Amino acid sequence: MAPVSAGSGNPALDLLLTRRSHHHLTAPGPSDDELALILQAAGRVPDFGHLRPYRLLVARGPGLDRLGKAMERAAIAAGKPWSDGPLREIASPHNRRLVHGEVREASAEAVNAAMASASAARHRWDGEGGPARAAILDRAAGLYEAHTAEFMALLVREAGKSLENAVADLREAVDFLRYYAERARAEFAGPMRLPGPTGERNELSLHGRGVFAAIAPWNFPLAIFTGQAAAALAAGNPVIAKPAEQTPLIAHLAVTLLHRAGVPMDVLH
Repeated sequence: MAPVSAGSGNPALDLLLTRRSHHHLTAPGPSDDELALILQAAGRVPDFGHLRPYRLLVARGPGLDRLGKAMERAAIAAGKPWSDGPLREIASPHNRRLVHGEVREASAEAVNAAMASASAARHRWDGEGGPARAAILDRAAGLYEAHTAEFMALLVREAGKSLENAVADLREAVDFLRYYAERARAEFAGPMRLPGPTGERNELSLHGRGVFAAIAPWNFPLAIFTGQAAAALAAGNPVIAKPAEQTPLIAHLAVTLLHRAGVPMDVLH
């Protein structure tokens, strides 16, 4: 939307646009259809159709309902949730009174256990081969899309994203999963034959390098978190993933779905 300083020549329209751009999702305000009519009358034709389903998901809360009213999530390390770390509340950045869940941080003991478990799993995971790992990442992409409601609710409520940003974050995460699945098929399926200038047989094999630590930022709590982990997993490496401290609930759902897709719990922590 254009800021008031840009000016449309219609003060009432400028006020409405400003109100709309800062409009809280659960506060009363013009509907998408009402705003579209106003903008069309002013000679601007928006398309809110692609956002309407997501607006309903977030404003009416089915995503949060599926996740549970009071979520408590513990760090998943060495194949199990750990409950010995400190407990803290997760609130919306735009309204700290809206608490959406609690998270238990990973303790030093949990991190050490995760490192030992991941190290022990590295050769087995690398030995699965690129096509097998690609199939898992493709399944994860489908699960992400199947859980759009939950992700949209968390991206808006926990990360404070707009609907447009939330949609883009989820789509990029799915793209990362499918992209790295394709790279795993192309580059890790088996030895690649190289030119032999003197008639010799040369082959190149790509393998995992060890345990990767993935540290994600808060601004793309799903896309970057997923992309870092997916790249390392596709190449045959176990991952210890640390989400941004502001968005652990999003990361917990992502890891849960990756495990459900087939990533072993001792490979992704």
